[in-house]
Amino acid sequence: MPRKDEIKEDISKYAGLEALKDSEGGKELIAILEGQFVSVIEKLCSKPKMEDICYLLSELDITLNLLRMFYRAGKNKDDALQFLKDEEKRATEL
Repeated sequence: MPRKDEIKEDISKYAGLEALKDSEGGKELIAILEGQFVSVIEKLCSKPKMEDICYLLSELDITLNLLRMFYRAGKNKDDALQFLKDEEKRATEL
């Protein structure tokens, strides 16, 4: 079971990512990542050489993980906050 201080740290990280996502610079960064994602898919669809496929797939994976990090930050923060509330409620019920 994660400790409360670890969850609070996670909440802080998620809040920072959410704030960055909502900022002008964050919106620009996300637009660049989305463009890169589409570009890699287009390259994969253009019948690349076999030696390029592994590189393109790893680039796709990295880009997708970065986008997920931004897009899921708000939900992850909300889930972590709810977890803390539920834990506090359980502790008071005991």
